[in-house]
Amino acid sequence: MPRQRNNDEEELIAYAETLPGWDETEVQLFQENEQFLQRSIQSELEDYEKTGDIRYLLFTLRQAAKAKGWTALSQQTGFSRQALYNALSGRSSPKVDTLAKILQVLGFRLYFKRIA
Repeated sequence: MPRQRNNDEEELIAYAETLPGWDETEVQLFQENEQFLQRSIQSELEDYEKTGDIRYLLFTLRQAAKAKGWTALSQQTGFSRQALYNALSGRSSPKVDTLAKILQVLGFRLYFKRIA
């Protein structure tokens, strides 16, 4: 038999259903808090270095692009909006020079180091 919810739980669930999805929330947080944006990108770069899985990094960069504005990022990188969108879509891996330029505009440098 399922456990009955109390009134506080019902109110919390009702409130949560009114909140925007994580995508919108993350974009809003990135817009409001540059430090949160920078930490999120740094965290995903570190995870990518450990795992080699670029999907989460691309997702975070896509959210950053939404927060900064696709047009603004396009102007700053010199890539078209469509080229940026394609690079960050996750359907394929972006070219190294594209990723390097996007990261540079967002305050990071892409570099390589020798594996010991």
